[in-house]
Amino acid sequence: MRYADEATGLTVEGRARTVVGHSGDYEEWGVSGLVRLDPGAAGLGLALSVRPAWGETASGVERLWQTGIAPQASRQSGRLEARVGYGMALLGGHFTGTPEMGVGLSEAGREVALGWTLGLAETRRVSIHFGLEATRWEPANDNAAPENRIGLNAIMRW
Repeated sequence: MRYADEATGLTVEGRARTVVGHSGDYEEWGVSGLVRLDPGAAGLGLALSVRPAWGETASGVERLWQTGIAPQASRQSGRLEARVGYGMALLGGHFTGTPEMGVGLSEAGREVALGWTLGLAETRRVSIHFGLEATRWEPANDNAAPENRIGLNAIMRW
């Protein structure tokens, strides 16, 4: 189920899914939601998203076709992902800069991300975005060491 208001940029979404194998040997389920505030095509202003999820929210059915009926799917615990950013006009309005912060929480651990996206201001023919993000993953298991990552991406659409 989904509700979207283009005038305000608000989207509220809820999803539920279940898969049951032929003989009952395989079952998976998942429930997820989304609340998002989108600044629109120009990317200026507040961008916010919150995603709670329980169970398997993406399908693992392809395992059935590759390996036959799988054992009972592991039921993942609840997860929560939140992201906030604010798009600002830069260099006379020719570019949009968006500092962003994200947090992910689950029983497996937590992840904190800081990033910056720079994009060519809205054009009708070409869209270009460059992003840099630093992420720290801290597992809930004290035996595992935290992981630090830096990612760089570039997207061009024409």
